[in-house]
Amino acid sequence: MPFDQTNFDYTKVTPVYDKDNPPKRMSEAIRMAVADVEAQEKLGIQYNWWNCSVCTAGAVVRRMHGDCTGSSDWGKFGPQWAKVLQALSMLTCPTGPGEEQDTNFLDFREAFGDVPFMTFTLTDYSVSPKKFKAEMLALADRLEAEGS
Repeated sequence: MPFDQTNFDYTKVTPVYDKDNPPKRMSEAIRMAVADVEAQEKLGIQYNWWNCSVCTAGAVVRRMHGDCTGSSDWGKFGPQWAKVLQALSMLTCPTGPGEEQDTNFLDFREAFGDVPFMTFTLTDYSVSPKKFKAEMLALADRLEAEGS
């Protein structure tokens, strides 16, 4: 049978982030964190940014370690992971429901290198978990388009 030039549908492989493989781009870290928060919710664990054991970074640590007692756990996986987790925590820090956050992501450069300046709106999780996650994923898309 001759080659028929069938266009095969290739799917992008989703990277697995473990203790030896932290995300290198901010957009990757955000998508990972949203997935981990959703997994935490399915286990009946309520997200709370003010309690580091169940915040955005805490959800990531819980997936990799099985438990998270607080921000002191962030260094368990090495200095690069600590930077990634700190960046995620700072990104999702509630500043006010629906308040627009103006940031140049300077605090995230240690974890992710050069990141763009942009303004974004991030609804506090306590106001609307669904909107919080949707806005996080939209931010990840914007960052990816900018190369981060």
